Amino acid sequence: MKVFPVNELLAAETLEAIKLAVAAVYTHLRKIRTTSYPSQRAIYLVEAIARDLTTQLVKVLGTYKLMLVTYEEFEQVHMYILCW
Repeated sequence: MKVFPVNELLAAETLEAIKLAVAAVYTHLRKIRTTSYPSQRAIYLVEAIARDLTTQLVKVLGTYKLMLVTYEEFEQVHMYILCW
């Protein structure tokens, strides 16, 4: 748990970068099962990651001006997010 890839998530500026960062974070989270990491701290860690993910998604999606795009463009962004 020494090198946790949360900085990739915090630095992500595109949906693709967020997707890759989330994959790296979840890959790293799987290692918690094989360590003696306390369960309560793991819960706090996942909550913090969820807050960081929400912050980055709001920041990145804010650049899309979703209320002004065509339905097809909106659908494309929406489906990209759902296909994670």
